[in-house]
Amino acid sequence: MIRWKELDDVFHPSTLPGDELAELLGRSLNSMIVVAESKILESIFQTSDLGNEVGGVLLGTAHTVANSNCFLTYVNRAVKAEGSERSAVHVRFTSQAWDAIKSVVKDTETIVGWYHTHPGLGVFMSGTDRRTQRYFFSRPWQVSLVLDPKDQEYRFFAGEESAVVNEVILLK
Repeated sequence: MIRWKELDDVFHPSTLPGDELAELLGRSLNSMIVVAESKILESIFQTSDLGNEVGGVLLGTAHTVANSNCFLTYVNRAVKAEGSERSAVHVRFTSQAWDAIKSVVKDTETIVGWYHTHPGLGVFMSGTDRRTQRYFFSRPWQVSLVLDPKDQEYRFFAGEESAVVNEVILLK
């Protein structure tokens, strides 16, 4: 059985200083920003199955940006959903996959989203993907990362509507 432990920041992300962040980025802030470790993308690409979709969860922190309508989600780790059901066009997180995820996620870590691949199909959110996002990752700062390992492309989507995230910062 999976026991879900909610942390305060799940509902109340910490606040970042908006003016300083806007100055650092050189623009006004009114959208979603994802900051991710580039090694996470590299690892997912390297461990992807080119014949079947794979998926997992994204761990990190979420922040609101003061004096703006902006959220910043920092992704610092990905955990593959071992034991998921997979095919060329879908991945389903089984209870076995959730148990495997839970066994490696620390109590101090926050799941900020999920990822999955579309081998050779491009980077988009299908109807099923959108439902998954809406039901399980609907907070405005929660993200989905879709990757096409054949074309080495990726895109982040955020919130209940799976909106495309245009501001992505990869850290080396």
